[in-house]
Amino acid sequence: MKRAVLVFTTVAVLIFAGCKGRESASSRSGSGSGGEKVTLELMHFHTLETVDNSSEAKGYHAMKQKFIQEHPDVTINETIFQQVDYHTKIMALAAADEMPDIYFTKGSWVQNFYDNNLMADLTPYMDQSLYRDGIFIPFSRGGKIYASPIQFTLTSLLYYNEELWKSIGYDHFPTTWEELVAADSLFKAKGITTIAHGNRDKWPYESCILSTLGDRFTGTDWTQSIILNDGKAKFTDPEFITALGYSQQMAAMFNRDFNAINNEQADVLYGTGKAASILEGAWTIAFLLQNADSDVLANTRLSVLPAVPGQKGAANAASGGAGWSQSVSAKLSGAQFTAAVDFVKMTTGVEFSQFIMDDSGLLGPCEVPVKNKETLPGISQLYLDYVGSLSLVPIYDIQMDGAVIDVMNSKLQELLGGTASPQEVATAIQAEQDKL
Repeated sequence: MKRAVLVFTTVAVLIFAGCKGRESASSRSGSGSGGEKVTLELMHFHTLETVDNSSEAKGYHAMKQKFIQEHPDVTINETIFQQVDYHTKIMALAAADEMPDIYFTKGSWVQNFYDNNLMADLTPYMDQSLYRDGIFIPFSRGGKIYASPIQFTLTSLLYYNEELWKSIGYDHFPTTWEELVAADSLFKAKGITTIAHGNRDKWPYESCILSTLGDRFTGTDWTQSIILNDGKAKFTDPEFITALGYSQQMAAMFNRDFNAINNEQADVLYGTGKAASILEGAWTIAFLLQNADSDVLANTRLSVLPAVPGQKGAANAASGGAGWSQSVSAKLSGAQFTAAVDFVKMTTGVEFSQFIMDDSGLLGPCEVPVKNKETLPGISQLYLDYVGSLSLVPIYDIQMDGAVIDVMNSKLQELLGGTASPQEVATAIQAEQDKL
């Protein structure tokens, strides 16, 4: 998941890409270290180029600057990567046991980092009463918290252009799969893409669509069994293979170049009226506010994936929760550790959550009041009204094992591109699951 989540989820994740290359900066920061000079190495993927399109990135940098102002005895050496590059770099550092002092952690990496003692125990320092119920679950092991979420997000939100759907005779987004298939034929006749999608970076289909579509067929108990790896559920189960088959049907509704463009390029297709809908995370709200044509923005409504035959999951389900988090190196101690924990709390806590709520109406890791809702953009108001009606289900790439997700994402590109069958994809994913 990119841009996150939990988001995220993502963020991601969900979370997210928008800058080419790498940036680094060194800046002075905060009191609170008892007058002792402290230096911290910080690594993350909230590039400065993403600030205009991401309230989470904007909020993170705002809280970072506040920490800098309040902690003059702490020096922060900051390294920023584009998210895809961040993934590669942090895994190399983890393998070498050379983690930065503060860094972003994806939910699916937690077990690996925990097993290798890379994350400090944050349990005594996090006031869980301030945070959303269950938000620390992906980042906890043995009853202890090892990371604090940088997001709370839906990764599977259906944005649709009401006027375009009315133009083919629909006064609502399809509630059944059969309606969706019929609509696709009508849009194709008009030269309009039914669902914009960009899966070049591999994670969007799995995180934003399959996490929810899969639940439609398997139900959430199946997903939890996969996460626990208790042997009760397998990727080769008929229900999941069926979900992969329906994924191929969905690929036919995408723009033809979906495997060659990224998610923000797909956002542009929707935002300029070339596509009737897009399935992505709540982070897309900020992107559309900055980039969508005014008429598209005015006509945007929200929905979820339609019901499917033989459905086991809830009809109102959407994948969501906390996707990405922030960890502190297990090697820190003394004033360095104290300063790092203070930084994490400021950039993931109540003030951060209030910032992104006030900025664009997005929900954060902490429960905060909605101030002057009527002053928020219309799409943000729609989101706040809509999110309470949804049942959240796990985001695959946040709670499933990272190695399994890597195989899944690569094989899904093949599946959607027509070079692998549902059975072949399921077998390959299960083979990786069997290694756990």
